[in-house]
Amino acid sequence: MKKIYVFFVFLFTLFIIGVKNDVKVKAQATAGDLSITIDEKLPTSFLVNTEAPNFKKHFIVKLGSATHELKDSEINLGGFNISIIGDYTITATVTVGANTVSKTLAVKVIEVDAEGPIITVKKPLHMEDEFGRTPWDSQESMISLMDRFFIWDAVEGYIAPTESMFEGIENVRLNQYGEEFTISILAEDSKGNPTYFGDIRLFIVNTIGNVLIEVNEDLPLEIVVNSEEPDFTKYFKVTDNLTVVDITNDYIIRRGFDVTKIGTYDISIRYSRKYVFDRNRDIKQTTLQFKVIEADVTAPEIITYRIDDELIDGKLHWPYHNMDDEAGRKLADDSLEMFMQRFRVYDNVDGKIDITYVDDDGKIKAIRSFFKGIENVRLDQKDSEYVITFEVIDRAGNKQTKVITMVVVDDKAPIYIDFANKHYRINDRINLIEMLNTIGISDNFDESKSVLKIVISDTKIFEKVQMSYHDLEKYKNRFTADELAEAAKAYNYVLKDGTYDVRVIAFRSDNEKNILVDKVITIVIADKKIQNLFQIHEDLGLDTNNGIVMYYLTNFEDAKNGEFAIMLDAKDSSGNVSPTRTLRVVVENGPTLGTILLVINAGAIVIFALAVGIYFLVKTQKGKKKESEE
Repeated sequence: MKKIYVFFVFLFTLFIIGVKNDVKVKAQATAGDLSITIDEKLPTSFLVNTEAPNFKKHFIVKLGSATHELKDSEINLGGFNISIIGDYTITATVTVGANTVSKTLAVKVIEVDAEGPIITVKKPLHMEDEFGRTPWDSQESMISLMDRFFIWDAVEGYIAPTESMFEGIENVRLNQYGEEFTISILAEDSKGNPTYFGDIRLFIVNTIGNVLIEVNEDLPLEIVVNSEEPDFTKYFKVTDNLTVVDITNDYIIRRGFDVTKIGTYDISIRYSRKYVFDRNRDIKQTTLQFKVIEADVTAPEIITYRIDDELIDGKLHWPYHNMDDEAGRKLADDSLEMFMQRFRVYDNVDGKIDITYVDDDGKIKAIRSFFKGIENVRLDQKDSEYVITFEVIDRAGNKQTKVITMVVVDDKAPIYIDFANKHYRINDRINLIEMLNTIGISDNFDESKSVLKIVISDTKIFEKVQMSYHDLEKYKNRFTADELAEAAKAYNYVLKDGTYDVRVIAFRSDNEKNILVDKVITIVIADKKIQNLFQIHEDLGLDTNNGIVMYYLTNFEDAKNGEFAIMLDAKDSSGNVSPTRTLRVVVENGPTLGTILLVINAGAIVIFALAVGIYFLVKTQKGKKKESEE
């Protein structure tokens, strides 16, 4: 009983597995799938008294996708005898089920091989043009040309084409577009029996470039009934191999377009190269949909670039410009010109409506009459608001307007002046404040005459960080491997997170001798930045006066040689913060150039004095010697 139970459990398990895996049995090939073909590469003529062939190889039997190997019983040699010259018929007969398929092959036994190979074209060449030339695709190789020919000998079977059979093929240059090359095709079998196919005048056609059809989107796609019919050739631009094609109406497919009948019509352009090698590449077609309408009642469409998507609380913020001089006024005018040229107008019937013109200098300018209120805008009036109404009317009288509220804002951060690394000698007696004050600042709106400057100094606030892999990757195409390896050793100065008691010195740029504050405060550095940096001067009770404040962060130490960092930050009255910049100060051992020159000059004077002394000493000794001789 237990064995029976186990057996039923086993059967049930098999059933479940079969259901889950959805077992499918591949359908077997039927007798209707049976076929026999001849291998056309094998020979059909055989020399008398040579080795008899195995004719089973001449027949290819397929049962579905499977190959069936002929049996001896399935082939009838028809009395074939390699020793007797004559014609024979070989028959293969295969039976599968109720279906029987037969195939015959005519063969010969011959005395001598006196005939050359047969040359046929298995893939047709392009038809000869009006000059008798055979056009050839410049993107097809000469190997492809040879592969188009099938060379077969009755005794030897298939003969693979070689370059020696195509005389002149070695001279063909596929990049010599429009040139003609003559190729003579001659094939021989192993007995030397020749077959001359003839000459091909190969004409190289440039197909490297593409055919490109562009649509003129400035033209309208709607036409009022019974109005003038549009010139459809102007809607398209065809470029073939970088050459612009002269479009005629022969390229246009109208599909029954009738300007007197209201409706929708598809108008196409079809361009075909003179020689079509590849329909997908050499024939191009593009279609536009046109409408013939009863009347134009649609207002033009106003299209803007970087206006609607840059509105803040429904207003467009536009940069402030100083207009105190002619150069500033020109920059302001150019800025407004940029604003106006962000507008485009398209009408369903009129197409693109021009709102620009070309001035006497050849520059494109906006027609200001479209912009009501633009004449009142002054970009030197910070925080001022101006309402500008753009209004356009099409030829049918349909009007469209767009109102823009422009707010003049200062959105440019201050820029650093004389920002560069500095080199000193240790005995230069460097004054920290004087050194830092050589780095100035300028702003487009705030005055830069008396800038509040805050120095934060401590030896521990910086750390050196090597260049990252990402930084090095940016320069890998500009420098050699050795240079990049050297750069990998380089480093940058960054602030080190932590809490520090630092020295703070405050002064104004126009009076560095007057120290406003010199004290110790506590700062917090997190994420490589000083927390509430631009709040420090307010906590110290200092006013910026002109709106600009500049911070110097440094680890500089007096009377010590080495490399030090200076990090710059600045902010103007509009809240624009300058990018943080870091420079290095290098203090080296050794005398200054002035000291070296002084030593050199002093040495020269001593040498000169010594030479003069020796001269007079020698002269005196000679005088005394002369007197003693007398």
